[in-house]
Amino acid sequence: MPALRLTGGLPALGLATGRPLPPSPMLLWTPTPPSPSSSSSSLTSSSRAAAVPERHVRQPILCGASCGVAAWLVTAAVASGAEAKRRHSCGQRGTCSEFRRPGGPSLTRGAAGLVRRYASATAAEAMPPVGGDAVVEGLAPLPVPPPLARWLESLDEGTREILEIIEGSGGRAWIVGGAVRDALGGLVPCDVDMASTLRPDELRKLFPEAFAIGERWGTITVRHKGAACEVSTLRTGFGAGDGQRLDAIFAERLLEDLAFRDFTVNAMAVDASRGLLYDPFGGLDDIPKCVIRSTSDPAIKTLEDDGLRTMRAYRFVAVRVGWTMDPALAAALCQSPRLLQNISAERIRKEFSLILKGPSAAAVLRKMADDGTLQAILQLQDSLSADVPPEECDSGRHLAFSRGARGMLRRGVRAVGALRKAGHSGAEGAMEALTLLLGGFPASEVERIMLNLKFSKAEMKLVTFHCGCLGHLPDASRPGELRRFLAAVGAEAAPRQLRLERAWAAAEEDAGLREAVLLRLSEVEAAVAALPGGYRVPSRLVDGKWVEARTGLRRRNVGILKEWLFYVQLERDITDVEALDKVLTEHFDIVALHQSPELLETLPKVEWPLAEVGGSSEK
Repeated sequence: MPALRLTGGLPALGLATGRPLPPSPMLLWTPTPPSPSSSSSSLTSSSRAAAVPERHVRQPILCGASCGVAAWLVTAAVASGAEAKRRHSCGQRGTCSEFRRPGGPSLTRGAAGLVRRYASATAAEAMPPVGGDAVVEGLAPLPVPPPLARWLESLDEGTREILEIIEGSGGRAWIVGGAVRDALGGLVPCDVDMASTLRPDELRKLFPEAFAIGERWGTITVRHKGAACEVSTLRTGFGAGDGQRLDAIFAERLLEDLAFRDFTVNAMAVDASRGLLYDPFGGLDDIPKCVIRSTSDPAIKTLEDDGLRTMRAYRFVAVRVGWTMDPALAAALCQSPRLLQNISAERIRKEFSLILKGPSAAAVLRKMADDGTLQAILQLQDSLSADVPPEECDSGRHLAFSRGARGMLRRGVRAVGALRKAGHSGAEGAMEALTLLLGGFPASEVERIMLNLKFSKAEMKLVTFHCGCLGHLPDASRPGELRRFLAAVGAEAAPRQLRLERAWAAAEEDAGLREAVLLRLSEVEAAVAALPGGYRVPSRLVDGKWVEARTGLRRRNVGILKEWLFYVQLERDITDVEALDKVLTEHFDIVALHQSPELLETLPKVEWPLAEVGGSSEK
């Protein structure tokens, strides 16, 4: 009977060499149920593989944690044709048994996992090739590391069956890309991408409900039992050498597909059914170093295969704390402006938005500005490259704008850094970061930039509004102005605006001015908190119907007078309709209003920033 010893680390289990474990009386493996024949216990590994049905040989990793080892370790009961039900989550009939200590309970899950990983690494020697070995020619298989093995064991039923269906049809399938990278890094992958030898049309026959949106590029989205996986045919390219993404060029070998991928940490593939990892470019070594490297030398070739990879390189570092770029890749990114010329605005915007909401966004934006990438994607006008005359600056702002586009971007990048330092990120943080990045630009330029990048109308409205308010603080000593600020900006947006003001002020290079503005901002925040309703905006006491019934005015004039009444309500903190009606009577002769409606044109209304009247902000 074969004996397995659990001593030392993974190398002691033979994972590094693939050699059998030495015999030991410490731990004996016995099948359940017992074998009717003792002669089968001396089977060699090759004869075991021949005796076990192929579908079990091909699934050493896909079984759940409770079921045990690779199929080739199954003993006499299996070789003689007796079949027991496997006890695991995949629900199929099989031949796996438990590990037991002589006379004792089953091995712990951790110990069984170690043996299972040893089985995964060594079973491949006895496995018959599926689809031939040519597809993995040039690749040296590695045993699956423990973090990846644990994640593979937790795969949902739908994902497992997608792999099984492809392999069962005569094709080959590997889990590739970000899922492998994240699992190796100890993270839980958000989605699963696969590479396959089958062409898109063959995959659609296997999975009729698949989405073929990316079929032009060799990718379809397979949905099966709740799982959704992008499955791509092996590819060796689809570019024209100038960053464009054209039709896919299919490959015959896995190595060609991995070589075409962008970064080493994304160029790994795991054969889940055989428990093998393929890492031809050293991504496994780069993960603990937190470094992204190009799969090609020179690095520019990787970027030229798909110009959007420049944005992906920036994004990769922006969304991961502590990650850096290999010097060769970092140097190649200076070619980004040229490579992005043929990339659609929608694709650029998607990556740019992810960069903006990343925790390391500020450092990446600084790198993008140094490379000229930021100026290229924002398509800054030549007029903004020159210094802006002082008389053209907004005199109403408490912080003077930097001169020229480069100065504006530097200020914006520093502000984004202050925002992230305060711990604000996520989806809302992306638009806040964009507001700060564009905070020094005229409103017309902000709108043009966002239109060119195909941002949504809602996103444009939010960013342009906050950019317009940036730098305009209410007077903390005037409760009426504080209430009008809250009403104009909105109860939900007001805290955001003050948060942006703080980040914008923190980016001021003049220390004296910076401290003065931060002090004023603190006073405003304290004054707002001291209001009876805090950030709550008072409701209007009267509406347009009340104004029309009370004055007999029509249409536009009703709206003007209604807005003025709301202004007065907030300024004087009026809480009842009678008091507001008294103000109306004191200020206007209703008959005179009908005869001279132009009197209404000069009335103030609730808005922010404050309207300019005679060269100064209206109070």
